[in-house]
Amino acid sequence: MTESQYWQVILTVIQTVILFVGLAATFFTLHRHHKDSKALATINLIIHQRSNDKLNKAIDLMSKLANQKTDFSDLSEYFKNKDSEECNALKTVLNFREFVAVGINNDSIDEHIYKDAYYSTVLRDWKYLKNTIYAIRDSSTGFPTAFQEFEKLVLRWQRHPLKKKI
Repeated sequence: MTESQYWQVILTVIQTVILFVGLAATFFTLHRHHKDSKALATINLIIHQRSNDKLNKAIDLMSKLANQKTDFSDLSEYFKNKDSEECNALKTVLNFREFVAVGINNDSIDEHIYKDAYYSTVLRDWKYLKNTIYAIRDSSTGFPTAFQEFEKLVLRWQRHPLKKKI
């Protein structure tokens, strides 16, 4: 190998290393941007959720209805009157919990941030609503997969509970 060929090989190796370092930096930057965007979207969701009067009133009513029952019985009886305040409140809470669960399960919402903020609330709502969800699935309405993302999220959180950080 001549000295000229030797330097061509060295330059080719250096160019290849620089190319791969650049690709790695680009990948890292894109990954970091995605993670930061997801965290920001999650924080915005939390802020929206905390200031959403309709949702908060629906959660309060759902809690009241559930606490009036024994062993958090099925609340699906309130779906008989589609225009009732109770029906609308239950649908609001169920649909919101499903929306968030879909976002988390599809990696659009940062699970760790949301879990830190709403772990107890989500598990409480599942306790209040699981019999209702099972009744919706078993009914003749034809919704065998209703709120399955919410259930999937709760089951994962129950297997991996929030750890004490203090």
